Amino acid sequence: MGIGSRKKEVPSNMTHMEYTEDLEIGSSLRAWSDYFENAKIYGADIDPSLVFEEKNMRIKTFYCDQNSREDFLKIANQIGEPLDVIIDDGRHTPEANLNFFNASFDHLKSGGVYIIEDVMLTGERKKLHEENISHFETRASFVELIELDSSFNGKDNNLIVILK
Repeated sequence: MGIGSRKKEVPSNMTHMEYTEDLEIGSSLRAWSDYFENAKIYGADIDPSLVFEEKNMRIKTFYCDQNSREDFLKIANQIGEPLDVIIDDGRHTPEANLNFFNASFDHLKSGGVYIIEDVMLTGERKKLHEENISHFETRASFVELIELDSSFNGKDNNLIVILK
């Protein structure tokens, strides 16, 4: 979830980051395709202009608002099989993380890995993420908040890793 829109009008866009001209939209999906040589790679974003397919790299993307259970269920029906890994790199809010987890976790294989990126642990967000973690623990075999110390990004450089 989250390909990375550079449009200011799109929620949770990436306009705050600087990009070079040669950095293509969907680069992380292509990296996953390179790393997992036999995997089917699926991506989704709230920005419909980011939807693309690259059959030679086994990549297919979809429109999805991560706050919409119906949007994800349409994608799951098109994919038609459980997923090995789900990465939430979308809106970066505890509410959106919880909504997407509730919509998608049942579509993760037993033993699958679910990762929430860019978790901010300040103010009200910290409390909400802690509540989410309690919810995740009721459905998962393992949940860990990984706080990463980084001089590059000290604001939201944390992960939640969940095993089904």
